[in-house]
Amino acid sequence: MNIVVYCGSCDGVAEKYIRAARDLGACIGQNGHGLVYGASNCGLMGVLAQSAHEHGAKIYGVGLEMFHSRVGAYGLIDDLYVAKTFSERRNKMIELGDAFIALPGGTGTLDEISEILCIGKFYFPDKEIIFFDVDGFYQGIKDYLSHAEKEGFLYPGQMDRVHFTRTIEEIDALLGKAK
Repeated sequence: MNIVVYCGSCDGVAEKYIRAARDLGACIGQNGHGLVYGASNCGLMGVLAQSAHEHGAKIYGVGLEMFHSRVGAYGLIDDLYVAKTFSERRNKMIELGDAFIALPGGTGTLDEISEILCIGKFYFPDKEIIFFDVDGFYQGIKDYLSHAEKEGFLYPGQMDRVHFTRTIEEIDALLGKAK
């Protein structure tokens, strides 16, 4: 199974996020999954890919042409796709993915996982969407979605495959269920 992981590419984030990225990469590799990610060697992306690689995962990088100097030289990637636009990049990652995980990240991560939340119910209702809620990072989004559902702004069943997890063990169980 190919696991798409969206996460931050900025350096200098707290150790708890680095540890979560390292643990998630290990989980992906140890369970024989492939990693699909944004192809950067910076920030959590780099930590995630390094750990997944060290634990035997095949690495699919989907980078952007405008950042080619940051993605093209990353030697851990087994299969690199360089997209011309953000839309092309998002679509390629979705095409390659069997499950989707959001590690903590910034606006790019939010953009990518929001698209999955929006289209998932209709285009791939059998795929898991997981927020790795490290230290409550995604609590605001969880509250928003819960409120939107309660107020009738989400389709029935839209949240059935959306999960907010706090541990690798929870993620591992969800991915095991998705096989």
